[in-house]
Amino acid sequence: GREGRIAFWGSSFVTDAFGNVLCRMGVDEEGVAVRRVDLRRSQQVREGWGFIRCRRPELYRSVIG
Repeated sequence: GREGRIAFWGSSFVTDAFGNVLCRMGVDEEGVAVRRVDLRRSQQVREGWGFIRCRRPELYRSVIG
């Protein structure tokens, strides 16, 4: 859709922790997509992957502010 001079892409979606699409909005569809997400399960999955475990924010803090 459009809001003034801003054009939005549309096709918003909600996924679970594994990237499975739980719901999807259309390109020209206006609305709100709402789904329940198990935040504990998402946290467990995120911790199991270990991506954040070894990050070193002190190395890039000056870049991100």
